[in-house]
Amino acid sequence: MTQPTQTLRDEHADVRRLLVSLLAMARHVALGGEFPVADCASAIRYLREFVVAVHFRKEGEVVFPAIAMHGSDHDAEQVGLALRLQDEALSIVHSLVLFWEPSGDLTPAECAGFADAVQSLAGLCERMVDLEEHGLFAVAMTRVPADDRLDWPNAFAAIQHDRSSREEWLPLLSGLEQRWCA
Repeated sequence: MTQPTQTLRDEHADVRRLLVSLLAMARHVALGGEFPVADCASAIRYLREFVVAVHFRKEGEVVFPAIAMHGSDHDAEQVGLALRLQDEALSIVHSLVLFWEPSGDLTPAECAGFADAVQSLAGLCERMVDLEEHGLFAVAMTRVPADDRLDWPNAFAAIQHDRSSREEWLPLLSGLEQRWCA
């Protein structure tokens, strides 16, 4: 059985894949290219429906509370930082929704705003992934008792219930990569 922290690492890899495509879209728009409405909408939908609604909840409702409970004071501070970064990322995702269906061409200021928002989101996500994969996940696996971690897969499944699975998003991520990173 895959460890829950490995599941989260796999999801992080998917987020990185998406961000590479989204950054390519942002560069395209910043250089005066046509705003890719459909691809941007798909990318934002993935961020909202999977990253925020599933992935962030797995971390914020299951893994992070256990780390805060069983880890050191420093670990609890790191959990607080991770949750703050998630809140900041959510705010940026909400701002990106405004670019889904622009009414007409974007102004140069709107193009710059879109590119800046994507850059900010990518930076935040990399910071979160680094904090989690090089710190918090090790704490989860060493300080949270194994008995407490036994139910994490069930808790993850409950969060994902009635939501799309990671596997259902993989074709979308591959399509975006083919169009924007080839």
